[in-house]
Amino acid sequence: MANFPVAYCGLKIITSLRSVSLIFSEGAINYQSLFALKNTNTTEAEIDNNKQAKQKPWNILVNDLAINNYSLNFTDKTVTPAAQIDLTSINIKSSQLSTEKSAILPLNLDFVFNGTGKISLAGKTRLKPLSSQIDLTIKDLALKEFQPCVNKFARLDIVSGLFNIKANINLQEKQGKPLAIIFKADSHIDNVITRDKVSNNDFIKWKKLNISKINVNTTANSYNIDTIKLDKLYSRVLIRKDKSININDILISAKNNR
Repeated sequence: MANFPVAYCGLKIITSLRSVSLIFSEGAINYQSLFALKNTNTTEAEIDNNKQAKQKPWNILVNDLAINNYSLNFTDKTVTPAAQIDLTSINIKSSQLSTEKSAILPLNLDFVFNGTGKISLAGKTRLKPLSSQIDLTIKDLALKEFQPCVNKFARLDIVSGLFNIKANINLQEKQGKPLAIIFKADSHIDNVITRDKVSNNDFIKWKKLNISKINVNTTANSYNIDTIKLDKLYSRVLIRKDKSININDILISAKNNR
């Protein structure tokens, strides 16, 4: 068995196929070349063997896949102002990738989100039946990057805040049953400051929010948190003489969102 290059939109990887070079162009594969007969003067036995070979599905195996220091840029114009999303320093590593339905596919992915937080995923997945075990780590993701999303619902500025989480995600598919999801995590959100745009005063802020032993199980319909600790919380909630509160001034009604 020899190694042959596979090309897809400029991306080249090395795979192991038997005397076949596959070329993908704009998402299409020239599969007809796989079945072209080199010699038209074939015996009946050879024709029989070719028929049997055609009946078997093709299996593509990629021994090693690596994408290093890649970047993706997006612009979300559904929010105002438009949100710019930059994924940089993207690294993807995998091995023994196969089109076999029962194959276990390992994956390591990490990237930087908008120049702040680092996001990493590591684990393995099987396509059929679907099962997946993934470790997710998000470190120092700046909440301020989500300001355009907050603008749709509240007159509130995110001045600072860093989101962190370490999680394990387990997916399991069983015939005739909904996809089972088990999510376990520990998270902390640090140095959060939000400011009321109406009065230009600090609205909610804290030093550290710890959320320990998050456990979500969709099969058992359960959501459990062991511990929530909040350090140096400050909130500016005002109740006026007319019994109205300043939260109503901050929230944007659904009518204004349309």
